[in-house]
Amino acid sequence: PYPYDSFGKHAFQLREYALAREAFMAAAERAPHRSSVYKQIADCSIELGELKVAREYLEKALLWYPHDPRLSSRIRRLERLEAKQAPL
Repeated sequence: PYPYDSFGKHAFQLREYALAREAFMAAAERAPHRSSVYKQIADCSIELGELKVAREYLEKALLWYPHDPRLSSRIRRLERLEAKQAPL
């Protein structure tokens, strides 16, 4: 998964979020046990404004690494963004 992961990180730094997400998804296909890849897919999805997709991938990451403190902070960030988008 490493070439895809590296490419995804580079694309993310260039703010090419859709391209980065594609690369991270390819990495996830090759190493579905790596929670970090799911977190990266979620980060891209957040940047693309696709919060439901982000939640789906954060939940997948939780399955593999439920005690990751960085994952908890990402979930809190997502919840804040979801609250802003919720209709009043």
